[in-house]
Amino acid sequence: MVKRLSHLKTHRTADDAYSVLSLLDELRDALRETYGADIAEQQQQAHQKDILEIRKIDTNDVIGF
Repeated sequence: MVKRLSHLKTHRTADDAYSVLSLLDELRDALRETYGADIAEQQQQAHQKDILEIRKIDTNDVIGF
């Protein structure tokens, strides 16, 4: 396996930055159109898992005075 380093240019012109943001917007829209329901389901599952973890912590949190 060959390890490749990628050098991301961090200083761009305003026009370049605008073009990148426009591309990202288009990509986001295309992904939502294609995978929107799947993404929503994954987000819901992750949220429910987080809630269960919080409840688990809360129920185990006993403060003895």
